Amino acid sequence: MIEGKLPTYAYANHAQNITSYFKSIRYNDENVTSVHYWIDTIDAPLHVRNSIKALRDAPVIIDKIQESYPGYRIVPEKNSDEVYLSVDPLKRRNSDVVLSDCHYDAPFKYVPQCGNVFIRIILALNENTTTYTTIESNKSVLSTLDFNGVDYNNDYHCVKGYIPPGEIRILLKLHFLCIHPTSPQSCIKFTHDLNNSWTHFSRELMRKSADPTTSLEHVISFVVLGCSKLYNNSNILYVGIGLMVALSIIFIVRCLHSTTWRLARGRQGTLRPPLRPAAASATTRGSGPAWPRRPP
Repeated sequence: MIEGKLPTYAYANHAQNITSYFKSIRYNDENVTSVHYWIDTIDAPLHVRNSIKALRDAPVIIDKIQESYPGYRIVPEKNSDEVYLSVDPLKRRNSDVVLSDCHYDAPFKYVPQCGNVFIRIILALNENTTTYTTIESNKSVLSTLDFNGVDYNNDYHCVKGYIPPGEIRILLKLHFLCIHPTSPQSCIKFTHDLNNSWTHFSRELMRKSADPTTSLEHVISFVVLGCSKLYNNSNILYVGIGLMVALSIIFIVRCLHSTTWRLARGRQGTLRPPLRPAAASATTRGSGPAWPRRPP
């Protein structure tokens, strides 16, 4: 487990800015589910966004990751960074159970990624003495400006404890790609696409099933909990892998497609979609299937 702490003299005010703002939001709801905000699209006052930027760009974090992965190139993966308002582990329900039960963050432990490692850093923004994370025999209690990091695909970890009544736990989830010195560019792009796609897809699933009200949301919640239990339970690990493979292959195919497209652009310059026929008739213009669009 990666562990460290940001210096108080440089970052305490930033943590306070973020905490004060999100406390005012959290205390206006029922505080029954976890809440995630994508940092890159967050609608918050400028001083709050500037404080988030200062924390996520803190060089101490990359330095600590580098200590665990010497010789690797460390690249921030900001597209998947979040502000996380935690639910009390004792009051969790529906898909929030997945966030604190013992689990892997992603189901790609057995997918080769050429030695590249996707890291999730959890940075605490306010005081905490009652909630902690365990990885094997290691225990980590995160209070203001403390952080820890896990291998997104390979570290089996648990969140335990409780949040005292009237309190709130506010965290930043930050992501980094540790690039192996011998990894080919195609594999770097594949690892990037695979893990970021999973982060966004799984987050949307959890949002739809954290507090289900419709039949579809209840089904999603059941599937999320069931697949997670199967995959994370070592006694039936291979059953879990079997059930997760269909979901995993969607991401693998998508990411391979995205990687191939980007490599083609790098070799050939800007690619253009097929041209429209030179003489489209008035009766056919605007009808028929949509023209191919450039993949994202």
